[in-house]
Amino acid sequence: MQKLGVLKSFAYKLVRQVNEELEEKGFITIAGLVSRKYYEEKFYGMDEAAPYLYIDFIPYTTRSKRGLETRVSLKKALAELSFKGGTRCEAERN
Repeated sequence: MQKLGVLKSFAYKLVRQVNEELEEKGFITIAGLVSRKYYEEKFYGMDEAAPYLYIDFIPYTTRSKRGLETRVSLKKALAELSFKGGTRCEAERN
């Protein structure tokens, strides 16, 4: 409940849905409980085959020329740390 930031009633509904999915896959389930590993894979995409990157901070810059002096900006925050990025095309090239 706290990890997902939802109401208790909705959290129990999610647990029931996840348990139904596990039962369809042939797993034995316990009402009201879900394994931590399956929970993290289901809600956060944490499986070894396809890891994800989650940013748990807010990148900001303090030298904005327009509007507020402090603004949320990943590109400018990285530039302040001397990270030189290229174009989107160059960044996504494999």
